[in-house]
Amino acid sequence: ERRRQGMGSLEPDNPVYIQIRAQRETLDSTERSLVTKQAELRARRAEARVALVESMQLQERYYTRHNTYAAYSADEPHPGFRWWSGPGAKKSAYELVAGTCEGAGLAECVELRALPGTANVDPLFADTNCGAMFLRSDGKRGAHGPAAGCWP
Repeated sequence: ERRRQGMGSLEPDNPVYIQIRAQRETLDSTERSLVTKQAELRARRAEARVALVESMQLQERYYTRHNTYAAYSADEPHPGFRWWSGPGAKKSAYELVAGTCEGAGLAECVELRALPGTANVDPLFADTNCGAMFLRSDGKRGAHGPAAGCWP
């Protein structure tokens, strides 16, 4: 019946079958790659959130002793504070920066930012959906990218 309608045989030796099968394998491979990349991206965002929370805990301890928060960055590190998010600077997805909140001094508020893929950490990492993530001592948190759900 199929041969009369011009479809030919859909057997493994048919060129159309071979082409469709190759396209399906390519799509399956692409889908697996995207799923893997999404999982890695979620893990790296979690790395940033954990680093921000841990750094904020250190900031609160620092504030208790010194009545001010500490500013730091990769260019101006501060003893006791890490400026990277992961196990080591070059293996980290995010660079951490601590500075003042808008309209306030360090004696009142600190804003911690996790900057994705800078030259000081893994420069190949990028997160265009969430962008830089932040956590403030006044409890505000978020991200500067267009995506929602960066802080679940």
